Amino acid sequence: MSTEKDHISRIRDILIGNNITEIEKRFQNQEAYFRDELQLAVRNINELIDKNRSVFEQQLQKNEKEQLDAHKKLLESLTILKSQIETLADNSEAYKHLVSAEMELLKKRFEEELHQQKQFFLQSMNEMQASLLKKLGDVQLAKLDKSAMALIMSEMAFQLSEQSASDAEGNGVEK
Repeated sequence: MSTEKDHISRIRDILIGNNITEIEKRFQNQEAYFRDELQLAVRNINELIDKNRSVFEQQLQKNEKEQLDAHKKLLESLTILKSQIETLADNSEAYKHLVSAEMELLKKRFEEELHQQKQFFLQSMNEMQASLLKKLGDVQLAKLDKSAMALIMSEMAFQLSEQSASDAEGNGVEK
């Protein structure tokens, strides 16, 4: 077989020339060089990919941890806010009842005060009415007394004038 290869090489050298073997060797050398360079580039790329994958995974884990922490903080804040809202609702309800009770108390006080004022007003009115009726009675009595006195006096004057007239007739004096 080696003789066949040698024969083929000689025939090729004769047909194409002596340089073809050297060109083939160069081509093989270039092919080996490029293969080595390609393997080196693939190795470098794989190393960069591995390194970037590691950095990416670390950054992804860091981001996930930050998001998880932010989510926990948000949940804690929501829990606190919910508690504050419940407390506010309870306080609001308690304040509502307190204000309602206070309003009822004020309403009762105002009603009692109104009732007392009404009673005082009615009592004062009754007292004034009684006082006015007493004074009216006194005035009527005084008027009656004056009328009675005037009547008595006019009766007495009439009787005196009759008596005087009868005395004068008895004495012979004419009117």
